[in-house]
Amino acid sequence: PQAAEEEKQEALRSWAALVEENRSLESETEHKNFLLNAVSDFHAAAEFLGIAEKPSVMELVLRFENLSEFFVSSQHGDRKRNLPGFRFAHNAARGPSKGGLRLDPIVRFDEVCALAFMMTFKTAKSRILCGGGKGGLIINPREFLDRRLDFVDTLTNFGRSLFLVTGPNRDVPAGDVGCGASEIGILFEGFKSALRDLALIAYGLKKGAADIGNRVISLSEAREMLRHNFDVDYNDRRVLRELISSERYLELVNAAQITGKPRMGIDARTGATGRGLRFGVLAIVTKLFLEGKWEPAGKISAKEKELLKKAAGISEKLILEKGGIDLLTEDEWQELDGRIYPKLLRDKKVVVQGSGSVGASTLRELDRYGVNVVAVADVGGAILGDHLDVDEMLQAVASTRERSVVTAKKGVKKVIKGAKEGAAILEEPCDILLPCALENVIDAGVARRMQAKVLVCGGNGTNTSKAEMILHQRGIPVLYDFLANGAGVTASYFEWLRNQNDRRRYEAEVINGAPFDISVMDGYIMPEFRDRIKMILREPESPRITEQWNLVLRDIMFAAVNDDLDFARREGLSMKTAGFAKATLRLVAAEMARMETEQRAAFWKDLPKKTRGYLKPYLQHPELRLFNPDFDEGGWMAA
Repeated sequence: PQAAEEEKQEALRSWAALVEENRSLESETEHKNFLLNAVSDFHAAAEFLGIAEKPSVMELVLRFENLSEFFVSSQHGDRKRNLPGFRFAHNAARGPSKGGLRLDPIVRFDEVCALAFMMTFKTAKSRILCGGGKGGLIINPREFLDRRLDFVDTLTNFGRSLFLVTGPNRDVPAGDVGCGASEIGILFEGFKSALRDLALIAYGLKKGAADIGNRVISLSEAREMLRHNFDVDYNDRRVLRELISSERYLELVNAAQITGKPRMGIDARTGATGRGLRFGVLAIVTKLFLEGKWEPAGKISAKEKELLKKAAGISEKLILEKGGIDLLTEDEWQELDGRIYPKLLRDKKVVVQGSGSVGASTLRELDRYGVNVVAVADVGGAILGDHLDVDEMLQAVASTRERSVVTAKKGVKKVIKGAKEGAAILEEPCDILLPCALENVIDAGVARRMQAKVLVCGGNGTNTSKAEMILHQRGIPVLYDFLANGAGVTASYFEWLRNQNDRRRYEAEVINGAPFDISVMDGYIMPEFRDRIKMILREPESPRITEQWNLVLRDIMFAAVNDDLDFARREGLSMKTAGFAKATLRLVAAEMARMETEQRAAFWKDLPKKTRGYLKPYLQHPELRLFNPDFDEGGWMAA
C-alpha cells in the first residue's frame, strides 16, 4: 500500500503480461504454477467486469494484508534445525482471515500465497463472514514417527509463532495437508499457554514482558493483542482474573482461534469437504437433468420433477427473501435424497483421483446413491474396474503397508503402479470426474483428451488456466475448486460461530451474572441464515444439531452452484470466471463499505459504467451493515 503509484502501475503491467502469456492457447507452454494460475483465472473475471485496467480496484483485490515468515526451532534427537514457517493473510474485508495449515515438505512461499488468495474468494463464494489466509511449515512428519516428543515440541514452537499473527477476530487457522485433529489439538494447547501469558502481563502478574514465539511481547503489545485479536477488554479486571484463573474461560476465549479441534469442535466439520462435494454434484446434476442433458437411471415422475425444480431454484435471492428458512421441507429433502437422486445417479460412472481425507469422504458420500466407481488413483497408483468396492478401497488405504487403493480386489480389472502413471485415469470415459488431490493435474493436454461429462474439483488448483478455457470451449460443466470444495471452510465457520456463542454465553451468565442474549451473535452470523443459525446455536451440539448444520451447508452449496451456473449461462462465461466475478463484486462492496464517504464516492465515480451495474446489487446486501453500521448506498452514488 505504501508503494509509489508508478511502482504499482509497473507491477500491474508486468503481472498482466505474464497472465496473458499463461492464458494464451496459441502456445503449448504451461508454467503450471498454482499462484500464477489463480491470478490468471481471476484476471479473466477482472476483464469481464471492466476493472482490469483500474489500478485502484486491482490493488484492493490483489494485495496481501500480511505476509508472516518465521523460523521454527526443531529438535530431532541430537540434531537442531530452524524450519521455515508461513502465515499469510490475503484479505479480511469481510471478516477474519480463514484458511488451513500445511505440515509438509512441499510447502512453498508461492504455494501458501496462492492458497491464501484463493481462500478469499472461497469464503466470499460461500458468503460466510471470513476472509482468506493460509499457513504452512516445511516439515516431514514421517521423520518424527519414532520421535513423537520432538514433533510435539516443534509443532508447539510453530503454534507460538502463529499465535502472534492470528486470533478469533483477526485470522483463524484450521487443518490441511498433514495437519489433522491431533496436530490442531497440540497447537490449541500452545495457543492457550500464550493467551494466559498475555493475560498475566496485562493483569500485572508477569512484569514487563514475555517471550512468545520469536518475539518479546511488552505490556502495551499484550493489551493491544487482547483487545484487537481476542476482543478482551483489558481494563475489565473481572475478565482478566477469569482468564488467568479459569481454565474453562481460557479455553472458551481461545477456542475460536483455530478450528478442526478434537475438543470444542463440531461433528459437522468432520468430512465436510466431501459432503459439500456431494451437494455440489447433486446441484449440477439437477440442473443438467432439467435441461435435458442428463439421462436418469429410473423414471422421474412429474411430481418428482417439480421437487427437482424447487431444488434448482435455491438461490441467494430466495434465501434472503425467506430468511434462509424452509427452502426445502424435511419431507421434501428425504424424498429427494432417498428416492429421486438415486434415480439420477445410480450406475453413473465415477472416477476419483485421491484417497486422502477429501477423496475418501467423497467416495463415501456418493456411494449411498449407487454410483458405479470405475477408477480410483492415489499415491500408490490406480485401479480400474466396475463397481469398485468403496469400503474395501478405503480399508486398504487405512490398513495396508502401501496405504493405497492398489491392493483392493473387488471389481478390479486393471492395476496401475505409480502415482504419475495412475494419473491416466483422468482421461477415462465417465459421467463424473473428481480430482481430489494434487494441483495442476488437468493441463491443456488432459483437458483436450478428457472424456468426462462433468468435472467436479475436490482439490485446490487442479486445473491450469488453459485447461479451464479448453473445458469451457468443449462445453464440459466444471464445478471449479473454490466452489466445489468450499464446504470445509464453511463448516469451520460454523465451528467458529459455536465457539464464539459459548464464550459469550459464559461471559453473560458466569462473569456478569445476567441472562444470555443471543442477539450478541448478530454481528458474527451471515445475514442470509441469521435466524436459522441462531436457532441452531440455542441448543448444544448433538446428532440432531449436526444434521441441522449439514442442511445449512446443503443450501449454501445448492445456491452457489445454481447462481454461478445461471450467471455463467446468461453472460456466456465459464463457471469459474462467473464465480470469480461474483466473489470479486462481493469483496469490492465490502471494501467500499469500510471507506469514508468521500473516498467511497470518488472510488465509485472512477468505476466504469458496466462495473457499477454489476456492483449495485452487492452494495445493497445486508452484510455491509456489519462492516459499517452507518453505510448508506444512496447519496454518495448520486454525488
